[in-house]
Amino acid sequence: MHRAFIKQLCWSAVVILVGPAIGQNIDFAQYKPAISQGAVPASLKRSTTSTVQENIRKIKSNKADRKTKRLEQEHSIRVGFVEEELLTGGQILYGEPMSNYVEKVGLKVLESYPELSEKLQFYVLRSHVPNAYTTSGGLVFVSIGLLARIESEAQLAVVLAHEIQHYVKRHSLQTFKDVADAKKNLDGEALETKLEQLYRFSKDQELEADDLGYEMISKTEYNLEEGIYGFEVLKYSAYPFLETPIAIDSFASEYYFFPDALREKIGKEIQKADLDNKKSDEKDLIDPNRTHPHLDMRILALKGRVETMDMSGKQIYIIGKPAFDEMQKIARHELLLLFMRRADHGRTLYLSRIFEILYGPTPFVSRVKSMSIYALLNHKLSGHDLDKYGCEVSSNRGMWRPLTAGIKSLDAKELSAFSMRLLWLEYIKYPTDPFIQKIWNQSLRTIQQKALLELKAFTEYQPPSTDTTDYSATAIQEKLDETPSNPLLSRPNRRSGTSTQRAKQTGPYYLAAMFGLPEVEKLKLEFAKAALDFTEIAGKRDSREQVAMAKEKEKLRFQRSNPDYSGLVLMQPRLTQFSGRNFSDNERNYFAEEKSKLLITNIWKEVARVSKDDLHILENKAKSDMKTEDINRFTQVNDWIMERLNNDTNEMILFYSQYVSEVMKPFGTTLVAWTGYDYVLYKRPLDINGLMTSIMFFPYLPVYLYFQLQTDGFTKQYTVVFNTESSKLVFNYNKERKVKLQNDYIKAHVYETLYEIRHAKQLR
Repeated sequence: MHRAFIKQLCWSAVVILVGPAIGQNIDFAQYKPAISQGAVPASLKRSTTSTVQENIRKIKSNKADRKTKRLEQEHSIRVGFVEEELLTGGQILYGEPMSNYVEKVGLKVLESYPELSEKLQFYVLRSHVPNAYTTSGGLVFVSIGLLARIESEAQLAVVLAHEIQHYVKRHSLQTFKDVADAKKNLDGEALETKLEQLYRFSKDQELEADDLGYEMISKTEYNLEEGIYGFEVLKYSAYPFLETPIAIDSFASEYYFFPDALREKIGKEIQKADLDNKKSDEKDLIDPNRTHPHLDMRILALKGRVETMDMSGKQIYIIGKPAFDEMQKIARHELLLLFMRRADHGRTLYLSRIFEILYGPTPFVSRVKSMSIYALLNHKLSGHDLDKYGCEVSSNRGMWRPLTAGIKSLDAKELSAFSMRLLWLEYIKYPTDPFIQKIWNQSLRTIQQKALLELKAFTEYQPPSTDTTDYSATAIQEKLDETPSNPLLSRPNRRSGTSTQRAKQTGPYYLAAMFGLPEVEKLKLEFAKAALDFTEIAGKRDSREQVAMAKEKEKLRFQRSNPDYSGLVLMQPRLTQFSGRNFSDNERNYFAEEKSKLLITNIWKEVARVSKDDLHILENKAKSDMKTEDINRFTQVNDWIMERLNNDTNEMILFYSQYVSEVMKPFGTTLVAWTGYDYVLYKRPLDINGLMTSIMFFPYLPVYLYFQLQTDGFTKQYTVVFNTESSKLVFNYNKERKVKLQNDYIKAHVYETLYEIRHAKQLR
């Protein structure tokens, strides 16, 4: 048995006994997203342009050939603006418990390297991918995905030492010079993709960083052997951080159980995924073209090194076990939120059960579980592929595979009944929780309207034979809590469930979903209150008079503003600017882009002031007077928008709506806008006819040169407005014009956009 499992059981008991001492300032039962704290770091106050230009001046003064200088300058520009995206895009945390802990461990690692301590800054990266990076600019990022998985302080120290050596040896620059793929255009790619490409190292570089990192750790009090288990954490990063067997059968009862045909279908899908994974792993292991050293090889190398070293006196914890446990618990709660923001609802549903076993049931975990099943239900009934929402079986390795495969295999009516069962059990735990109550009520309406299921069919269900099963609330919860003797595992461990004798089903099996659940009388009242008239739904049609009235209202719409408009919160306007010789040859113009962003932001402010519009801009550009409160507001609203965009339906309640309402309250509006500009400048192609004409008629030459030397601009604008109260997209505005991005044009566009928003047809 893996030692991490034994440690986890022991320390779970300690957490229960001394809970108030761990995370004493954080209410995990009502957990809220972590926010940055304290003074804004200097790197967030200095403009990227000035930083990059200073680096370029240093590069130019180096004694190197022209090609080397050009590549170093290009690398400096790319790294600088990716760092800006990290620092200002709502993706980092600083000054809060996780970041403080990472910094303390990092400084312990650097105790023998004071010159490096002054150059490196430590941040937590809000990413679910377990990884760490040290940028060429000296910014050390450790992802929440990694902090949620590592098992000790020493493991983190080994990871940090490895990443710091990549910085010391300037491996990123070397890769950029030597590898053609490293220079490819990454615009439009996800942040994780950009980081992986910029900080993707060769086999030799990884092994060099390993060796130098081990040497760095050997100068500290940390036990290097922990690095072996740290590698294993990365090796099993496609698995949940802890596991327990959960399948849809876990939620069955004596009468509500799944047909054999469905279970066989799920089993075949799991078998196929297992076989595909096995083949890909074997192929990856023997791949001769592999550019990255295999983790198994690195584990063996470290084991060999550890066997030759004296580890007496070395420690696993220096800062302390309680501090590590607090950091890990926060990171795991944040990981749930990140999966929720990404709409990985299959994964959050599984992890919510892990949290209940590990930390006990809480309102926060119950909200996560309710939101997960509600979201999967909505996407299923909207005709979406659940692979996009955390149920992709081949990538969900380990014990979350049976649950996600099962949910994916249920049809609309089956998933509706399954969802109602889970949601009711959460609802009766916390009947006064407004979010869970909202989810429950909305789910009942959705099930009736989209799945066309009548609620009375569930309350009228009768078992086919006399049943002596104990269906009390205690008995039901005990059944749901049934787990193997070793409930939590940090390694993949498959177990086959045992079949039980069940009553013969009559009619659709899913009608038994609500039978025998606790508080049945209250359930019947809830169903009666939420029941819809299907005859009325089917026969509801707009009359010709209503259609005509709607058309008249549409004509009058622009004569007066929408009464629901009470101001607007605008995210920092986004801009991408390119320049090139033709449509197939363009380059990102980062410096011009930064100036244009500032110009556009100032014009929005000016137009709002002149038109007396109640506009609030949440800025994220680096500036000297940047405040932590500004960064947190931007991050929290951006999280809500990302969840909205990742859930491609306009009808869902959003999980982050619990938090964004507090952010929006001081602005007196529920409307938040996100606007962007794509701008391309092209040099005009050579006009041969014009050239020949100017040669033949010389006076025409100045006119020809004037037009030939001009550039053409293409501007695409898009603005979307969301109502954070209803979670709906209420305004969508897109225009593309052949025009340059100049002051007067931007002003005209902003006036037009604000007018359109104020007079939008529907703002709720």
